[in-house]
Amino acid sequence: MLGEIRYGFYASEFVPPEIFNAFGALHSWWFINERIVLINAELKKDFNAPVAINNWRAGGDRKYSGFRPKDCTVGADNSQHRLANASDTLIKGYTADEVREHILKNKQRYMALGLSRLEDAKYAPTWCHLDCAWTGLDEI
Repeated sequence: MLGEIRYGFYASEFVPPEIFNAFGALHSWWFINERIVLINAELKKDFNAPVAINNWRAGGDRKYSGFRPKDCTVGADNSQHRLANASDTLIKGYTADEVREHILKNKQRYMALGLSRLEDAKYAPTWCHLDCAWTGLDEI
């Protein structure tokens, strides 16, 4: 379908089924910050490996690793996920620590795409939380 794939991702990889089913492939992009898609596309390119955010459409159990609607009970009430500014990203064959290390080694490039924050292993032990919240800082 026209518009369903952007930067190598389907909208369903960033929105939960209730949004995708209500708005369809094209209009589900309304709920996704383009910056978080670009950051994940850059990771996919850098690692040359599959990147997973949501996988519910392929039969997986991840459905709230991108945008989270207001009524979602997963995560914090004021999470950047609720503003479409975050993803909990997995890269096949790499640990979350390896992904975070790569991002920090290339922080200027990722910051230019809009990345502002990473969660450390205490809060994101097996995934890499990325977000585009405005911090006013010139550091991740």
